[in-house]
This record gives sequence, C-alpha cells and structure tokens, in this order.
Amino acid sequence: MLELHQQGQLFAKFRPLNKKLFYHPPCQQRSHGIGQPAIELLKLIPGLQVEISQAACCGIAGTYGVKSEKYKIARDVGEPLFAQIEASNAARVICDSETCRWWIDAHTHPSAPSLHPIEILAEQLLAR
Repeated sequence: MLELHQQGQLFAKFRPLNKKLFYHPPCQQRSHGIGQPAIELLKLIPGLQVEISQAACCGIAGTYGVKSEKYKIARDVGEPLFAQIEASNAARVICDSETCRWWIDAHTHPSAPSLHPIEILAEQLLAR
C-alpha cells in the first residue's frame, strides 16, 4: 500500500479522524530497518494526530514475558512504554505486532483494545 502511495497510484480517500492515537513500533520491525510504513500511511488520514512511542521495547519479546520466571523482567522493560501510553491521553494505541498489542493491553488502561494500523486505515477508508 505504501509503495502504491509513493508511486502516486494509491487512489484511496480517507474520512477525517480528529483523534490522537499512540503508535508503538515493535522492536522486530525496527530491527528490519524498513522505517515506519504504517506512520506514512496514517499521515493520509486528515485530522489524525499520532504520538510515536519513545520506548525501546514493550517487554514481551515474543513469548518471553509470559513465562512466570521472566514476567517481572518483561514488565519492567515495558514500564516506560506503559507510562508513555497512560500519559499520552490518546484515544487508541496502535502497533503492528500482535504480541506487543496483547502485552500493552494487559498493562495499560485503554478505553478500547489496541489495534493494528491497518484497522485504522480500513475504518477511515471511503467507499468508492
């Protein structure tokens, strides 16, 4: 989708969304060095504000954090992220990783579950 946009071939139009969302780029995505394609696409939604996480990691590391002997370490690693989310007052949390979203949802108090960025794009896409 981002490639189509960059080539001027994405003809999608999006409804305005006058909300602030909090985006956490997963560690594994950052390690691939592909940038933040979701953010580039979310910029196409009029009115949308996105606060990008400054935290290094959510702490889950695949299934590492759900192991009873590793839970506290994983929770401590994720604490800076959880604090940022709570302080952001964002309407939703978005993240590309399913396990990160589970961990975020388990350790924050969002009014609704976190979403994959494509879900926001799909919700705002205008039908032709």
